Amino acid sequence: LPSSLNGYRMNYGNENSSLPISSIPCYGCGALLQCRQRSLPGFIPYELFNKMSNKLKSQT
Repeated sequence: LPSSLNGYRMNYGNENSSLPISSIPCYGCGALLQCRQRSLPGFIPYELFNKMSNKLKSQT
């Protein structure tokens, strides 16, 4: 199980419940993007959420 879990995380990323939900809506469904809980609308993996957040911070 640990190796398959690592493979899953490599392909789909991780959750991070310590970060707040963003104010950016999903272009498809309109849910606010978040990396807190995979089962909620607007989930994107922490790795992508972090890149997006850093990119937005550098633009301001």
